Amino acid sequence: MIVDQDETARWQRGQSSEKVLICPQTKWKHYRQDILSGLGQFLQDPLQEPSCQGRYQGVWSHLCMTLQKQHSPTISPLPFPSQNKLLLLLDDNFYYQSMRYEVYQLARKYAIGFCQVYLQCPSELCVSRNNNRAVPLSEQVILDMVKRMEPPNPLKNSWEQNSLTLSSYEEFTNHDLQNLTNLISYAFDNPVSPLEDDNEKRETDRNSCAKSVLHQTDQACRRLVSQAMRTAKEKNASHETLQSLAKELNKSKTQVLQDLRNHIHSGLFISPVDSMDIKRAVDRTVVIFEREVDTILRCLLSVK
Repeated sequence: MIVDQDETARWQRGQSSEKVLICPQTKWKHYRQDILSGLGQFLQDPLQEPSCQGRYQGVWSHLCMTLQKQHSPTISPLPFPSQNKLLLLLDDNFYYQSMRYEVYQLARKYAIGFCQVYLQCPSELCVSRNNNRAVPLSEQVILDMVKRMEPPNPLKNSWEQNSLTLSSYEEFTNHDLQNLTNLISYAFDNPVSPLEDDNEKRETDRNSCAKSVLHQTDQACRRLVSQAMRTAKEKNASHETLQSLAKELNKSKTQVLQDLRNHIHSGLFISPVDSMDIKRAVDRTVVIFEREVDTILRCLLSVK
C-alpha cells in the first residue's frame, strides 16, 4: 500500500522528493497501531520526534534522523519558493479495508494526499513464491490470507477511488509504471479534504431558521388579529368589547409564539436550512392561533 503524503502546504519549503521505507522486516501486524500513532504525531509536527516508546522507538528515531538529513531544506527555517513533497510508503498486507481506512483517516485529518496500490497475485503463485523463501510460512497461512483479503472497492468505498491494481504475476510493464506514476502524482495534486467541524455553522443556520419561523408566524398572527378586529367592528361591537377582544387576542398570540419557541428549542417542527420545515412550522402555528381567534371572537361577540 502506498500512502502519499504531500506536506507542501504544511511546510512551505524547497523542492525535493524522497521515499522513506518504514520499518522493514518487522512483525508489522502486531504493531500497526504503534506505526499509525507515530505517523500521526509525525504528520502533526514533522520537526518533533514522535513519542513512540518501546518497540518502535528506534524506528521512528531513524525515520526522523533520515528526514532531517535528506530534507535539510525542508526543515530549514528559511522559506523556499517552490514545492516540496514527501512520499511515505506503508508496505503491509492491509487485507481488511478497515486497516486501510485508518491510514486514509490520517490523510484526511492532516489534509494530505492518499493512494493505494493493490498487488494482485494468484494464490498458486503466492504459495510457489513462499516456498522459495529462505524461511517460508506454512501454506495454510498463505491460503488463509487469500481468503481474508479485501481488495480495494472504489465502487463501494468512495475513499478508495484513488487506487490502482497491478498484477504481480509477471514483471511490471512500462505502462504499469506509468499508471503508478500518474496515481502518485494525482495524490500529490489532490490532497484529501478534511472533515469540517460544521457545528457552529449548523447552530447559526438553526438560529436563523428559528428567527425566520418566529418572524413569519408573528406577522401572520398580527394579520389574523387585525382581521378579527375588523370583523368585530363590522358587527358593531362596543368600545369595551373591542378593548377586551384586543387584549385577549394579543394574550393568545403571545402564548402561541412562546409555545412555538419552546417547540423550536426542543428540536421540533424545523431543521436547519429546510425551507419546507419553516413553512410547515409557520402554517401549523397559524392554524392553531386561527382557531383561538375564532373562539375568542365568538365568545366576546355572543356576550354582547
